[in-house]
Amino acid sequence: MYWAGLCLYLNKDLDLARYYFEKSIKAGEAKNQFVATVYSALGIVQREKGDLNKAIESLKKSIFLRKQPTSSHDHLIGEDDLQSTHHSLATIYSLQADKERDNERATELDSIALDHFFQALKLEGYDLEETVPKILSRINQSSDGPKLFEMGNVETIVLNKLRYESSRFILFMSNFAAQFFKIGEVEEAIKWMETAIGYIDKDHEHWISLNEELKQMKRNQD
Repeated sequence: MYWAGLCLYLNKDLDLARYYFEKSIKAGEAKNQFVATVYSALGIVQREKGDLNKAIESLKKSIFLRKQPTSSHDHLIGEDDLQSTHHSLATIYSLQADKERDNERATELDSIALDHFFQALKLEGYDLEETVPKILSRINQSSDGPKLFEMGNVETIVLNKLRYESSRFILFMSNFAAQFFKIGEVEEAIKWMETAIGYIDKDHEHWISLNEELKQMKRNQD
């Protein structure tokens, strides 16, 4: 039912996709991590339908379930879903802030969005850092590996390479910067945007868009 819902979502049949996701949740209530994935998908559908409050509840439920004890079948679920769920939730809170007429409430929603953008970035960073030791071990076991370690900081090079290749890491960091900019923290926004750009070069898919955003931030600062 989950895969049926996903196919329907890709076909943009949002009402039927929502129906299948909701049926999938009811069928798998005891399987926390499986249901967490479906709640994430349901939240995305609800967001695209304009049901922002329902989308927030679904995504919060997904995050809650991922923090519960897991069972043997849970390794089948992609661990990256938690980062994506935080990112989706941040986006919805930011959208809600745009629609909110009460300035105090809008500021509160933007602050919540900032926190979820940070959680997504932090979790993605941890994931990249956990990959580094495995790569270093493989390098060290190769015939020329020890020589490479003598030449410089291989760990930093590997981590930067992982960051460069992870478009999602760059996306999470740039969105974190953009949220700072939105709440008026321009210097902080510029710092994070410059950090994101520092991990990539001119042939990267996000190079042009990030530099345009950075120029806008600096114009606003002036």
